[in-house]
Amino acid sequence: MGESLTDEALWALLTDHVGDPVPPDVRAAAREAHGWRDPAAALAELIADSARDDGRPATVRGPGGARLLTFAADELTIELEVTRDDRHVSLVGQLVPPAGATVHIDHRGGSVELVADDLGRFSADGIPVGPVRLTWRAHADAVAAVHTDWVLL
Repeated sequence: MGESLTDEALWALLTDHVGDPVPPDVRAAAREAHGWRDPAAALAELIADSARDDGRPATVRGPGGARLLTFAADELTIELEVTRDDRHVSLVGQLVPPAGATVHIDHRGGSVELVADDLGRFSADGIPVGPVRLTWRAHADAVAAVHTDWVLL
């Protein structure tokens, strides 16, 4: 059998044959993304996105207006209105059926946790433009979580 390589020797060999090393911030983001996994959570699929519907303009209020997204999982839906500037997005959401819940927003700059009221309403400002995923856990069901696909905002 051949001689085993240390991690450092294997990394150097791969770097020599593959190209430039992966930047540290990319490696850190990959580690953090792996930590966001929750295998027990249900996945809410993106079922409507005003930015992709019928070739119509992706706004509801003219230029610079809102983007509307709808995610669904089983009998749960989240409706989301997204407004943005060059660097940040603002989110206004509604859980259907209405219920108080904890909403967790993962984004490239970290995460935000907030509370949806008893009617399922929530909002967040200052989320960095880029990939975003929402996870919510109804107050009445503290075990089951639902999360959305990652979406680019």
